[in-house]
Amino acid sequence: MSKDTHNVQWGEAFLTALLDIREHLERGEKDRELLLKMLKRIGQQNNLLFILAGLAFPEGPGFKYPLKSWPDFDWRSINAIIVERDADGVALVRWGGDLYARRSEASIKGKDIWYSRAIGRDGNTNVYATLAKFSHDFKKPSYQPLVADVRALVNQK
Repeated sequence: MSKDTHNVQWGEAFLTALLDIREHLERGEKDRELLLKMLKRIGQQNNLLFILAGLAFPEGPGFKYPLKSWPDFDWRSINAIIVERDADGVALVRWGGDLYARRSEASIKGKDIWYSRAIGRDGNTNVYATLAKFSHDFKKPSYQPLVADVRALVNQK
């Protein structure tokens, strides 16, 4: 499952639950028990999605962002929960049921901040899963315009 597919599925499940609540409220069903039942359903879906996310990406999803986005990053946008902060900012987050700790390094490779967790060893070397990396030399991917035949298919009514 790709990162984009995961995010779409997560968003669709959450949106479906919210629309269900809205539909019941619009029909005049303002019963407290019904609302609590719907909120419990959302919570159960979120727990399941967190578990599935961790299983789908045991090595971590490896999200990449520019370093300048780190101070105000919206962790909810990747379905992560902030667990702990310190004087420097977000120190520990939970994603897919696992905890990821903040790391940073200034070296020849760059000045980056990333969130990772140890997942094992390869000989004498620790192996890490990376949730997100905020890089000073982040490069936005290039894209191509649609070819005429594809554009025509997309624009068909």
